[in-house]
Amino acid sequence: MKINKKILLSLMIALVLVLAPTISAEEITLEDADGFETKVEAPVETIVCLSTSANQIIKALNSFDKVIAWDENSQEDMFPRPDRELKVVAGNSHSPQIEAIAELDPDIVIADTMLQEDHREKIKSFGIPIIAERTSDPERLLTTISNVGKIVDKKERAENLISFITNYRNLIEKRIATLEESEKKKVYWEWYEPFKTGAKGSMVNPKIVQAGGINIALDAKGRYPTVSSEYVWESNPEVIVKQASRGATQSEIKKAYNNIINRDSLKSTPAVKNKNVHVITWDIFSGLPSVVGDLYFAKWIHPELFEDINPEEVYSELLSEFFEVEEFTSRVYSEQ
Repeated sequence: MKINKKILLSLMIALVLVLAPTISAEEITLEDADGFETKVEAPVETIVCLSTSANQIIKALNSFDKVIAWDENSQEDMFPRPDRELKVVAGNSHSPQIEAIAELDPDIVIADTMLQEDHREKIKSFGIPIIAERTSDPERLLTTISNVGKIVDKKERAENLISFITNYRNLIEKRIATLEESEKKKVYWEWYEPFKTGAKGSMVNPKIVQAGGINIALDAKGRYPTVSSEYVWESNPEVIVKQASRGATQSEIKKAYNNIINRDSLKSTPAVKNKNVHVITWDIFSGLPSVVGDLYFAKWIHPELFEDINPEEVYSELLSEFFEVEEFTSRVYSEQ
């Protein structure tokens, strides 16, 4: 009996389709940084991401092809740059274009904690899951990486990234633990504006503490108070760290450094006298590469404990392993 070749081919294709493994979606529940629970079908296929740091995490997890739109901040600041143009649907998480997002109908929207509650509710009203994450918080950063790993089904790579960060954090903790309280150094950190600093509730205070420093503005009023020049001078800081904006050029970073060392009120401090003044950009102070910033803080405050650590090499390792980037510009300035 002859078998019709077309019928045989059709039967074979049907059998392959039946036996082929299928990727089934799984409903997962995520709790974001604001404490809201969101259900999402994972893995997702389309993402609108309104956070530079979250976009970096998605990129590091080899899933940036799923991002279909982002915000102006990410468009201007994200490093490494994506190889394609994306639709812009927000200035940042505080100002989303809700109708434009609804038209795209993504599987999920990822924002940061600038997201307003009414915007969250409006986006949810279109049946679109949304989460807000805070990557400036060290512990929340790890949770965010884990959450994104679940969303894009890259759990193992997410764990590898978490391990990379945790290993260096543990190294800092272990070495700083050997210090006596009297060996810790007084640190003055300055925000973008002159004499605007970070007190107890600021994001910089834990960074200073974990690096074995004493924040001279710890008890100042407010999270980010502006203190007087006399306040800093009288505190006699041994280390000064100036914050520069994300994406600042080397000339801008050096200009910020010169501004610090040439202020009359700071010239007599031990930090300026001993050239223990440093400038760091937001790129490595916060978010995914913040472990590099943590290493810089530790090395600047206690160079004797971190002689064998080169934060620049760690940054290179991070970019090479998770972003396949081999060339980059330094994100700090120091003459130490």
